[in-house]
Amino acid sequence: MVERIRAKGWPGFLHPGDVMPWVHTENLAEMAWLCLTHPAAPNEAFIAVDRNVAIQDFYGPVAVALGQPIVAPDRAPSISLARLGKIGATLAYRPRFTFEETVSRLVDLARNPANPR
Repeated sequence: MVERIRAKGWPGFLHPGDVMPWVHTENLAEMAWLCLTHPAAPNEAFIAVDRNVAIQDFYGPVAVALGQPIVAPDRAPSISLARLGKIGATLAYRPRFTFEETVSRLVDLARNPANPR
């Protein structure tokens, strides 16, 4: 994402007000493991999402760190919300990587591409 915004700027199809379900890839792997191994998981369906986020809160800080403008397409924001909580309540899932930590790391990568933390 950082390299894409660095090279091409704000993705023109994304409205800053769009809201989408978000999951960190490491958290997704943890969720999958729990679904495969937890005794309460068989015959259940879980949504693999950590939270619903606004695009401006995810892509925005990276664009700002790169000095790229945030551009809104000529359309209303799109809202796509996922129901959250079942995997935590049923399988005791807790995210290993938070949204805030992930965005902070992406901003650091944007500012210091040679020294990501």
